[in-house]
Amino acid sequence: MKRTRLIASLFLILGLVLAGCGGGAPQEAEMAEEPAMEEEASSEDEEMADDDMMMGDFTGQVVQYNTIADYEAATGNEISTFQQSPMLDAAVADGTLPPVEERLPDEPLVMQPADQIGEYGGTMRNTHEGNFDFLEDLLREFPHVYGSNMQGVLPNVFMNAETSADGLSTTFTIRPGIKWSDGHPFGADDFVFWYEAIAANEELNPNGVNNMKVGGEMGTVTKVDENTIVMEFKAPYGVLLERLNRWRPMPYAPAHYLKQFHPDYTDAAKVDALAEERGFSNWVELFQAEHDWYGNPDEPTIFAWKAVTRGASVPVQELERNPYYWKIDTAGNQLPYVDRINRPNLGDREAILLDVIAGQTDYMNPYTLGYLTNYPVLKQNEESGGYRVLPQFGWSDVLGVVTFNMSIDDDVLRELFRNKEFRVALSIGYDRDRINEVVFNGLYKPSQVAPPDASVYNGADPGFKLHTEHDPDRANEILDSLGLTWNDDQSQRLLPDGRPFELSAQVHTGWVQQVPIAELIAQGWEDIGLKTTIVPLDGRLHTERRLAGDYELQVRPVNWAGQAPIIGAMRGEPMPISNSWLVNPPWAQYVMSGGAEGEEPPDDVKRLYEIFEEFIAEPNAQVRFDLESEMYKIHQDNLWVIGSIKQPGDLEAVWYAVFSDRMYNIPNPVAPEWYYAAPETWAYRSE
Repeated sequence: MKRTRLIASLFLILGLVLAGCGGGAPQEAEMAEEPAMEEEASSEDEEMADDDMMMGDFTGQVVQYNTIADYEAATGNEISTFQQSPMLDAAVADGTLPPVEERLPDEPLVMQPADQIGEYGGTMRNTHEGNFDFLEDLLREFPHVYGSNMQGVLPNVFMNAETSADGLSTTFTIRPGIKWSDGHPFGADDFVFWYEAIAANEELNPNGVNNMKVGGEMGTVTKVDENTIVMEFKAPYGVLLERLNRWRPMPYAPAHYLKQFHPDYTDAAKVDALAEERGFSNWVELFQAEHDWYGNPDEPTIFAWKAVTRGASVPVQELERNPYYWKIDTAGNQLPYVDRINRPNLGDREAILLDVIAGQTDYMNPYTLGYLTNYPVLKQNEESGGYRVLPQFGWSDVLGVVTFNMSIDDDVLRELFRNKEFRVALSIGYDRDRINEVVFNGLYKPSQVAPPDASVYNGADPGFKLHTEHDPDRANEILDSLGLTWNDDQSQRLLPDGRPFELSAQVHTGWVQQVPIAELIAQGWEDIGLKTTIVPLDGRLHTERRLAGDYELQVRPVNWAGQAPIIGAMRGEPMPISNSWLVNPPWAQYVMSGGAEGEEPPDDVKRLYEIFEEFIAEPNAQVRFDLESEMYKIHQDNLWVIGSIKQPGDLEAVWYAVFSDRMYNIPNPVAPEWYYAAPETWAYRSE
């Protein structure tokens, strides 16, 4: 007997309405190229509606239907014809592309836009700093998804799933008839290729892929037929479906394209020669360059848009619609609405902010805009800039998090860093309230590293407030007891071996507030005799130094959970499941490798890894909650890292996103990642 877990073939997301966050739909625009409009509801349908809203009405959030039949059964409306963007008409007319009916899958996914049926056309503009940051949020198709209000597990690439009674295997039905952007059929072979050629290949992934591991062992992916695969594991995988909502990397790849660059499928000498000709040192570098949906326009995709330009550093990254995209709106219009995306490289965030204020950017995320730091100036310029600042479900980061190199190559510092009393002294040795007032205008609150306050995370637990008070007298007493004496003029403390105590704190500059936060922390420590030098580093170098163990302290934001409904126990920040674990990378490397690598950690770190393995195997939600609570308690008891300031909110709209007035069909509030806000349903208003 199998335990069936159907992924809601009639599972609708009907708008999470948050007080004060709602808003009316944008005004209708004159449509030069107007897709078919949805049929009006009959009087009989209206009589069936509850609370004056029938199924199929626009809700301010995106509503998703697994099939056309599901949509028709739920609403009484019909979808009998399909339409395409006029951008594709010429290609269909000359035979370059088949008609839209032949390009769509057997069962298109039906998306009801947030506000109205959109118009085709337009070029969305989104600036960047010379990288692919946040482009990935537009170019994703997870096997399953969360709805635009971040609730529920919804079908996407997979239509449904059936898990065995023992929890060891799950059979997935792939949406039949999906095609890659070059028209080649998409299906089970692409999942098996990803598993065999990429995930399980020791040269591409020497440690395997974490998402495919349970109990430290990789699972398998096998083909049943063209539209069916089975994932099998040696132990139950209780959170497999939830993990598939955020699975990275995508567990599929275009086998028909990538086989030519892989020595398991093409003569190795030929692949090596091609790698050398292209300037790569080996086939792995060649393969990784070719398997790049953001920067390689030659690689087929199933995303709504595909790359036109090559690489991240071009003056303007260009994307265009995928003519074989497999989703439609409720009027039968093939999505996406927007034809093109242009991403000019402005080089830095100040230039990007000015570009947004001037009304030149169509959408922008809070990360690049400096979170709440620049919120007032953005609100002040909404009308003149022709944009709107919309509420967004937030990450609920803790900012100004201090991490220690617990394995530093300095016996004296290592002993101090591993001493909890020393970390307590540093934690109470600076004024979080002052940081809140100076940097955040009093909008945040002092906290150790913690999840959001919502009950699902238990972030309001008073244990997350331990050692956040400013108590320099007690801090001095602790430092005195540790043998950190003052120098002759009482200006600086000395290490037990007589050296002046001078700390270096590397600060991640990817978040604009981190440097001023770190400077205020350093001022507090200076008052208790600990001289601290602030070293700003960009994100890449910050991570490289952590991996190399080349740091004393680091300062950065940390998110333990909070991209609702992301689960803290599955994240690499609180759990030792990442080679760059913020507590101490060598400890994580030890538990992940079964003791073959890294440095043996304390028992509590070993217990964290046990919790992680128990958590992902556990099907019972309450047991998982209890395990996660134990995880947080271990962190509270050890204070391995020091938190400073926590963003407000629990699962509510605590961030913001900026959209130009040219854009409509934007869910309000906006999901924390563009993908869950269904960008394929966004539309661009004709001028």
